[in-house]
Amino acid sequence: MRVLSSLPALPALLLLSLLSSSGAQENPTKVRVWVDPPNPVILLGTEVTVNCSSDCADPLGIGLETRLTKAEESSGTHWKAFRLSNVTQDNSPLCFVNCRGKPQGIAKASITVYEPPRSLELSLEPSQEHSSIPIPLGQNMTLSCRLAGGRPRQHLTVALLRGTQKISKQPAPESPPDTVVVEFPLTATRQDDETSFSCQAELDLRPRGLELYESSSAPLKLSTYDIAPGPPNLTASRVLEAGTNKQVSCEMDNLFPVERAQIQLSWGGQILTQNSTTRQGDRLRATATITAPEKGDRELTCRVTLENETRQISENVTVYNLSEPTCTVSEPIEKGSLINLTCQVDPPARAVFEGAPSNETDRLSLIVQEKDNGRLFTCSAILELREEKITKNCTLKINFSVHEEMDLTPVLIGILVSVLAVSVLSFMGYIYYRQRRIRSYELKKAQEARAMQLMKPEAKLCP
Repeated sequence: MRVLSSLPALPALLLLSLLSSSGAQENPTKVRVWVDPPNPVILLGTEVTVNCSSDCADPLGIGLETRLTKAEESSGTHWKAFRLSNVTQDNSPLCFVNCRGKPQGIAKASITVYEPPRSLELSLEPSQEHSSIPIPLGQNMTLSCRLAGGRPRQHLTVALLRGTQKISKQPAPESPPDTVVVEFPLTATRQDDETSFSCQAELDLRPRGLELYESSSAPLKLSTYDIAPGPPNLTASRVLEAGTNKQVSCEMDNLFPVERAQIQLSWGGQILTQNSTTRQGDRLRATATITAPEKGDRELTCRVTLENETRQISENVTVYNLSEPTCTVSEPIEKGSLINLTCQVDPPARAVFEGAPSNETDRLSLIVQEKDNGRLFTCSAILELREEKITKNCTLKINFSVHEEMDLTPVLIGILVSVLAVSVLSFMGYIYYRQRRIRSYELKKAQEARAMQLMKPEAKLCP
């Protein structure tokens, strides 16, 4: 065949082939050459048969110039069919025909290799190892979709889905590497919490007579959260009496989602059993009861945790002892007498009598008057701790002494009424008793008289 003799001229003809269109040549002085199919689209790694034909009546040779693996499949007078196998890249094979007395005729095919998208993977940048990734609200993040395949790239788009909703779509970069990365910048919102994201690649070859090829990544679940920058609010008295119980509370606002937030109260390093824990809106609140057996300073701590962030507040509580004051008054308490009222307390508390002079607050002297009978006097034991004033009280009641003049009229009237009542009752009892005695005596006499009558001789016996 003379095809081989024409091969050295092929490089010079390649430039000409770029200027020529696929299919038959239009210049009548040249051999007309056709290639079929002119623009095949084939799946990666498959094969295609290219038919080269000519209008040359007696062609010296028909051939196909390509770097692909080829094999002559069949031939005729004016044509030859070549099978190209294991096609992995786009290629432009060149059909050439040598005809006697005419310049060489050529025709170029354009083979496009397509590959459906595969191996999609969605990740958060910088990459995380957790399946559920907590992101603070308002933080910027980038979701990167990495995929292989998806050729030709000019027909490939990549979309980001939140659940089933498509929220962004981008064309794939036409980069040569097999793997491409498409990035989607986002800002974390509440809507993203506990939401699964995925990316979807679409290779639309319908304009080329094929199909729409789709592939999706595995879902990536995100968790968003928000926690206030400041500490929680701890409500508790700064002082506590030893041996007593006190309820404390702690709350914090601006927690999202509040269901995942945790709150903990501790007293003197020991975690307290919470009386209640409530969640309402974005607020978390807990209450607990504290008690202390002895005086001293202890630390009360409230800790709120959401995701990997913690907010904490601690306060010192002073535990104290304060006994009730002891109130005493001098005897006797009589009208016109001078009495002394005293109040005793345990240090460091101080005693203060109501109305006592400022230089001697623990005692009070008083000349008793009529108006003072039944009067109450109050003394307070006052302990000042951490800008708080703690008090306990005792009271004294002034009662006059059985030596004061008394109005005996009510007493005498009572005695007279009692004597009169007793006399009347005694008289009535005597009359009743006497009448019974008289009746008993008369009955006895009548019985004796009848008995004497029966004992006389002239008395007749009854038949």
